[in-house]
Amino acid sequence: MSHEEIRHAREKASAELLNDFFGIAQDWELSIDEQRMLIGDKSINGLLMSIDKTSNPLLDDMAIARLVMITGIRNDLRILFTEPGCNTYLRSANKYFDGESPLSVMLNESVSGIASVQAYLKGTILGS
Repeated sequence: MSHEEIRHAREKASAELLNDFFGIAQDWELSIDEQRMLIGDKSINGLLMSIDKTSNPLLDDMAIARLVMITGIRNDLRILFTEPGCNTYLRSANKYFDGESPLSVMLNESVSGIASVQAYLKGTILGS
């Protein structure tokens, strides 16, 4: 695969992930600051710098990893709850997270928090 083909594939993946994320952000009623924190400030800055009139957004590796996990969390929540229940769950205190809400864990602990919430939901689905 040529450098240009790799860049094109990455731009396509970035656009798809961002489209999914903005739908999730709307469903979860995330503020702009919460969206920035979930994607990552450094990733946002790089994303904004990559956007010009001739190219698509290009996410860095960390932003891609974050968005893949967030999409997984959304999918897991849809298995466990109806749509209104997803938002309620995300914002409610959870004893597994020492009384913090899953959203707070994701926002305050960055990638490790996102991974923790995803692992907890996967465990819940699998019954462990």
